Amino acid sequence: MFRKPYWMVVVVGIMLLAILPVAAWAEKPETAKPIVLKASIQSPAGVPFTQELYWWLDEVEKRSAGRIKFERYPGESLAKAAEQVDALESGMADVALFVPTYTPGKLPLNTIIALPFSLQYGWVNATSYRQLVHQVSEVKAEFTKHNIRVVSSYATGPYYVFSTKPIREFGDFKGKKIIGTGPIAALLKAIGAAPLGIVITESYEALQRGTADGAVYGPSAAGTYHMEEVCKYLLKLPLGGVCGPIGMNINTWNKLPADIQKMIDALPPEHAKAVHKIYQIDGDGKYMEIFKKAGVESMEPSAELMSEVRKIAKDVVWGKWAQDQEARKLPGKKVLQSYLNLLEKNTPLNPFK
Repeated sequence: MFRKPYWMVVVVGIMLLAILPVAAWAEKPETAKPIVLKASIQSPAGVPFTQELYWWLDEVEKRSAGRIKFERYPGESLAKAAEQVDALESGMADVALFVPTYTPGKLPLNTIIALPFSLQYGWVNATSYRQLVHQVSEVKAEFTKHNIRVVSSYATGPYYVFSTKPIREFGDFKGKKIIGTGPIAALLKAIGAAPLGIVITESYEALQRGTADGAVYGPSAAGTYHMEEVCKYLLKLPLGGVCGPIGMNINTWNKLPADIQKMIDALPPEHAKAVHKIYQIDGDGKYMEIFKKAGVESMEPSAELMSEVRKIAKDVVWGKWAQDQEARKLPGKKVLQSYLNLLEKNTPLNPFK
């Protein structure tokens, strides 16, 4: 059989490649563009509260192999502190970390996140709150109603009393105008103070002007907004703290690939550990040193003050919170007992104890 010389085959092949359109042989598969989502938070970039959200954003980006990217809007650059729920509901934000006590009319059952004297450890509260959302349908329904899906949770360490005038004893609270929201406000009222429902982003100005005499915040929160400049007294009475949701717009969630949804659902246990370290260990430790250098007088509460205020929190405020919800035809007693049960169950499991 006649066979063409090998060199002729090579030449013909080269000629064919030369006359074919370049795109036919040179085109490479185009890399899929990432899904870009907007993430919003009230606090500035670089502070512990924001870092709790950014840890989650970083992990989602990394574990999605770059298929998810976040545009980040810290410091109320996309929505004000009390408008984060609206931003999520409308789709202006795809993801947001927010404080339910700033919008109690929209999320009444979720104001339990600030139950006074219930918070000692960030991990315990972040874990318990996430479980509460998934286990109690009425709590979850408040988010669904506003087009929000809870994808993770956050928490702080204990909140103390920062003040412009010394507060050392029970009687010192009488008549003092102190910033606190949700159940913490109810406790302040029960111990004789005049609670002020001012969001944290407006608290410095209120303290500076004398509109407020004090505020109930954690060291990281107070330090983020430089309250050591206006509050020279710190009573380490653990009146409260806060935990809460990181939410995602449900329409955004439904558009995500199934494997990314699965990855996000698996992330909260790791996130709870990161939250505790970022805020309660590193953040609070850092800002307590800042307060000391700024000349803030730090005072330990007496055993008598601790006992008296804790008793009022449990006997008066916890029950009142539940009764207020029941008056709205909401299952306040059920939610309160469920949350307390979860705190009791998770406290011995705390890896940071």
